[in-house]
Amino acid sequence: MSQPQLWRWARSTVCTCSILLFLSTGITHGAVLLGVEDSSDGKLYEIVTGGGTVQMNHIATLGVPLATLEYNPSDGYYYGYTRTDAQAGAWSRLYRIDPGAGYAVTEIGQIKEGGIPAYLFEGAMAFASLGNGEVQAYGINLDGQGNNGVFTLNIQDGTLQSIARLNNGTTKTTHDINGAAWWNGKLVGIDQVTETIVAIDVTNGLTTSLFSLESLRENGASALGGIGGMTLIGDTAYFTAASSKAKPASSNKLYSINLNTGEIQTLGELSATVDSKGIGALAVPEPATLAFLCLGFLAMRSRHS
Repeated sequence: MSQPQLWRWARSTVCTCSILLFLSTGITHGAVLLGVEDSSDGKLYEIVTGGGTVQMNHIATLGVPLATLEYNPSDGYYYGYTRTDAQAGAWSRLYRIDPGAGYAVTEIGQIKEGGIPAYLFEGAMAFASLGNGEVQAYGINLDGQGNNGVFTLNIQDGTLQSIARLNNGTTKTTHDINGAAWWNGKLVGIDQVTETIVAIDVTNGLTTSLFSLESLRENGASALGGIGGMTLIGDTAYFTAASSKAKPASSNKLYSINLNTGEIQTLGELSATVDSKGIGALAVPEPATLAFLCLGFLAMRSRHS
């Protein structure tokens, strides 16, 4: 299948799955996602939303504590990297995950810039479509909150190239982007520090707040917390807030936001992650898996109808 055909099929599959979920359940905000638990063994979950609830099924154990997970439509693999733990001497490493082989994990190598290990304090990565089936991987959270930068990442060998520090047009600003996605020619992310959805210009690091998330605060806790993930279906972004065990703590819930209007939906609590800091990486299932999940879902519904 050519890359343009793959993209058309992927979009069609996502739309079809959403329609089938709607028709078979009456759910207006249904989605199927993948999430990685922020734990040492990196449990991978299938996350099905709808009707104010979240169903989580443990489908694999990756064996590495990935801080981000993104599907690359140009080769059919997922990619993710670990955050740096300088005190433990553990530098960030890049991994490839094969959904066609039971989510088998292959280490690509240590992430470096100019041959020097890169300090990535959080996971936020996204693939941008360049046309003709080509993509570019971008990442954020390089060097620290007060010196946070956006970069390109070579997924073949783990080398990165710094582009610019996040800034407001005049000076560097403090941000902690828990998760990111590519939307309308720019990065969008969930910023723990400002508690907003931000847009990031990857050419110069210009960072603009799009929508406030302060309304998500519960019982005095942070709106987002110390870890989280983000992914995108169409113009709807899905994102997670950290559990009570994270620092700072948050609601341990899954949300969606329409990036055109700013409308926020609370989709439900991520109950399966109560023993960890939460879901720290979020992704959309690759097309073949999504189609399989849709068929399985409809078969289940037919048996109970």
